[in-house]
Amino acid sequence: MSQVAFRSTLQPPLEPHSGSALRMLCVARKSKEEQTSLADQQALYKRWLETNYDGPLTVKVISTTGGGERLDRRELKRMRFLIKNRRVDAVLTEDLGRIVRRIHAVTFCELCEDHGVRLIAINDHVDTFREDWRDQSFFAAYRHERHNTDLRKRITRSLHHRFLNGGAVRPPIFGYGLRESTIIDAKGRKIHTDEMLYKHEWAEPVYAEWFDQLESGASYSEVADWCNENQVPLPPHAIEKGAKRWTGPLVRRTVHNPMLKGVRERNNKKSRRINKTGRHVSEKAPVDERLRRSCPHLAFIEPARWDRLISMLTKRNSKYTVPTNSDARLGRPKKRSTWPGQQIYCGVCGRMYVYGGHGQATHLMCNGAKAHLCWNGASVDGPLAARKLSAAIWQEVAALPDIEEVTRSLLEHELEQADSANSEGKRELRRAQAENDRRMQNLMRAIGDVSWSDSLKDELQRLEVERLQLADRQSELDELTGRRVVVPTADVIRQMFADTFQGLAVESWKFARLMRKLIPKIIVFPHQSCDGGKVVLRARFRLDLGGLDRSLKAANCLRPALERTLCVDLFDPPQRVLLHEEAARMVAGGTTQRDVGKARGVSQPIIQHALALHRLIEERGLPDAYLQIREPNMDGSKFRRHLHRRYRFDPLADAGQF
Repeated sequence: MSQVAFRSTLQPPLEPHSGSALRMLCVARKSKEEQTSLADQQALYKRWLETNYDGPLTVKVISTTGGGERLDRRELKRMRFLIKNRRVDAVLTEDLGRIVRRIHAVTFCELCEDHGVRLIAINDHVDTFREDWRDQSFFAAYRHERHNTDLRKRITRSLHHRFLNGGAVRPPIFGYGLRESTIIDAKGRKIHTDEMLYKHEWAEPVYAEWFDQLESGASYSEVADWCNENQVPLPPHAIEKGAKRWTGPLVRRTVHNPMLKGVRERNNKKSRRINKTGRHVSEKAPVDERLRRSCPHLAFIEPARWDRLISMLTKRNSKYTVPTNSDARLGRPKKRSTWPGQQIYCGVCGRMYVYGGHGQATHLMCNGAKAHLCWNGASVDGPLAARKLSAAIWQEVAALPDIEEVTRSLLEHELEQADSANSEGKRELRRAQAENDRRMQNLMRAIGDVSWSDSLKDELQRLEVERLQLADRQSELDELTGRRVVVPTADVIRQMFADTFQGLAVESWKFARLMRKLIPKIIVFPHQSCDGGKVVLRARFRLDLGGLDRSLKAANCLRPALERTLCVDLFDPPQRVLLHEEAARMVAGGTTQRDVGKARGVSQPIIQHALALHRLIEERGLPDAYLQIREPNMDGSKFRRHLHRRYRFDPLADAGQF
């Protein structure tokens, strides 16, 4: 508590606006919960009032915890309301910073003056009933702002010094422990250093499984599911924050911590104040302000492998980051959709099919049709489409022919040549990495000799980007070289397919992730039977069996033998379409329509419709009963989007391409 010389009287003295009791508003504030200055402030106000006012008194105290720079505090709005409505006669505070900081402290004094409410700041010697209050308030606001800035710089400087000397240790992440410290500072607090950090041996196989899963294409959420299934313990800091189980964000934060490669980092983020609200936001700090410290005894993974993994994950998940345009959710999946969600695209306009078609949660519909940018209003049953597609893929794998012996020998010779080229590429890559390291070292020496400049900053950022690109290329070449790729037989591919999808439900997220490796994109086109009826969807896609194994995927010469283009009906055909060929054949053989119906378990009218359809197919020379719809028609209520006043056909450039 500040020592204040109290006066026995005020000039002018305190007087109530109306009534016999003086209505006094006392403002107390502290920045953090661990501070205990609220009681001290209230005791100060009590002594000051006992000295300077001896009449009847009503005191209202507003106590708050939070930053004085915040302009959206409820307590500040409450104070302004009381002043504007003259619910108080005077405001008493230790200093203006207890109410609000910056120039807003002066405007708060002006608000009190406008409504005839007297404001007294004891330590700042501000009294709005005196003529010199403006000068005093301006100097006080500047002094508080300057004090905050200097204090922040001193704290930052001290923490930087501690970090560079091994201190400033944060609570350890998963897999690490912290030994009890015996070092005591001048204030009696225990000091921890990074030498007191140690690895838990039982965490090594856990991290090994994490890295293997992520490198094979698993998501953070799938790793979290694995942790929960295997009862991997949560880190202490997550438990303190109320976490009950592993989540995708928690796994991501852990994996991206460079401590896993034996490097401690600090000051990667900095705080910036939003002047409009007084809130602070976190953003990336400049390169020259970031601090690093090598701690090899804390490494769970080799630095080169960690760099490659983080680069791969950043590149793979870049499409999920928040874009800089006005639509903050554009291009960001809102959940892990059940397959074939987020993989089916409209062949008319090129836009993605999304769940929720025509008010049915399990049906997919063109997103362009929803926005009246496409006339294709046909929807598809998601679970039915998943069964149809998976059945067609398995049938194709079962009928996969073996590669001829001559072709096999040519492919193996091509693979040997590709492996030699990759080895040469690795040698060139090592030379490029050495050159990059040399330039980085020279640049860091230049930074130490001269002052920091924008040109040096840009060059350092460029070299860091180049370093990540070289790490990506090295990861690719490591997969291609050192392993002899043998051209597989059809039986081997079928066994690989069965082992990959064994025990997986079609609705599972892992099944969806594996399917996306085999099928890059599914294009659907609206079709209709040549004799009319419901509009349905047919899917066309390229099946790449090389996605079953990374070595097969990397061998470009195997692509023609492992790729297929398939066409699959995403619907159950009506009975007349299923029976038209068989019915025509049986009737031509002398069987009556009634007997054909009895044999197939259907009524005679269905056989008549099937025969009529067969005749129409033969007259037109069609390969099957369905025709692709290439322009909007009026068949059914789902194909009238083009009549809406908002309709504007706007296809994408790659519409219909897979």
